[in-house]
Amino acid sequence: MKSERDGINPAAKPSGTGCVECSHGGWWLHLRRCAECGHIGCCDSSPSQHASKHHAATGHPIITSFEPGEHWFYDYRTQEFFDGPKLHAPQSHPSDQPVPGPLLSLLARESELRCNIHEVGERAGAHLSHHLASVRLHGNLADAELEADLFIQQTADHQRHDLPLAAA
Repeated sequence: MKSERDGINPAAKPSGTGCVECSHGGWWLHLRRCAECGHIGCCDSSPSQHASKHHAATGHPIITSFEPGEHWFYDYRTQEFFDGPKLHAPQSHPSDQPVPGPLLSLLARESELRCNIHEVGERAGAHLSHHLASVRLHGNLADAELEADLFIQQTADHQRHDLPLAAA
């Protein structure tokens, strides 16, 4: 069954509560739902941009937010936002689902970074711990990972050349 706007199928059920592809290894900031088939993918601010990739692969033209409290549709063809019909429940991921998600991928990455703390010493460890706390507060995992990885490399270089470590 199609709505009056091509590309919307109100009967299509969501494919899950999180990004289908990221659930197998990855993470997302926000979720988008294909209004035609119900595919749940991550937004364009997420590293993998699976919602846009789904559109490119299938030609399904319309997405809607899959975030609690957000009620908008977007048409890739016209690049316009609009109000759309109510789709098959649920309308969003569970409100207690963490963002960014999925939690297990983030915890695994945090654990990996914490293991590196022991490899690069106490001062680098304090620096990494600061960035992990920032991730928890602001959800900016990508920037924190890049900065933490860079600091790990710089610390390893300093230790290898027996140079003093800059203040964190």
